Amino acid sequence: MRKNPDVALITGASGYLGQALGHALKTVKPKIKTIGLARRSFSGFDVCLRGDMSDAAWLNDVLKKYQPDLIFHMAAHIHGGTWDDFFEVNVELTTNLLETVKSACAYSRVVVSGSAAEYGRVEIDALPITELNPFNPISPYGLSKVFQNQIALYFSSIIGLDIVIPRTFNLIGPGIPPYLVVGSFEQQLQNIRDGRAPPIVKAGNLQTTRDFVDVSDAATGILATAFHGERGQAYNICTNNPVSIGRILSLMASKAGVNIKIEEDMHEASRANLPQSYGSYEKLNTASGWRPTISIEQSVDRIFNSCGTRA
Repeated sequence: MRKNPDVALITGASGYLGQALGHALKTVKPKIKTIGLARRSFSGFDVCLRGDMSDAAWLNDVLKKYQPDLIFHMAAHIHGGTWDDFFEVNVELTTNLLETVKSACAYSRVVVSGSAAEYGRVEIDALPITELNPFNPISPYGLSKVFQNQIALYFSSIIGLDIVIPRTFNLIGPGIPPYLVVGSFEQQLQNIRDGRAPPIVKAGNLQTTRDFVDVSDAATGILATAFHGERGQAYNICTNNPVSIGRILSLMASKAGVNIKIEEDMHEASRANLPQSYGSYEKLNTASGWRPTISIEQSVDRIFNSCGTRA
């Protein structure tokens, strides 16, 4: 990758993290040309392309036309659907992208977006999670991301592509989608505040702790990985700070200005079988100086301050 890249391509550009990444990239490198790829309509990039990444010929044409110095592979299937959905998007599309990069622009640095879900269940005495923790996924999503990770490492170590892997932990921040726990709370609290629902919030195990990183911090962490990461290496993007789901809900209810009763969601409670999870960002900090800058309280403020401006 050139020291001053001219063109960056972002897959999954219509998604939550893809949008934040596009904004962060323009903030730190205003002159860089950003190319966004997604299946649905979106905005916020210099060039916005709609298409299917499983179409190798179309993808090859895009890469040859724009010759990106940087490729951020953010496209992912995260929630719901079948095993086939997870593997088609997270595994097969990644393979198709890297095969196409090999023939169309092998000099590009490719950032393959990983996830803390790859680590899965971790014993308390093995916390905080470092990049050396073994994979132990407990969901189809986590398992598919492990496969994606191995594919990326194969293309890096055997084929010779320049690949780095940021592993992002639990996201929080404005615009968060409702299929994530914080987004579900926001949606329920908004409905309560607006009088569209009774003051009852459905939640899983409130004692469960997670490492919540603001989406803006996550975006700058991904950029730090892209600009400073070592080829073939993975880097955790997290806060090293476990926060309980109950504390998140309490902060959000207070910010929304509503009194609530909590109703246990047995489906969510059954899924929350990781009692405690948080990571270490020491490796990325050593490589780049990156560290999270936005507190949980600030993230909650940002969520509700943005509500009035949502499309």
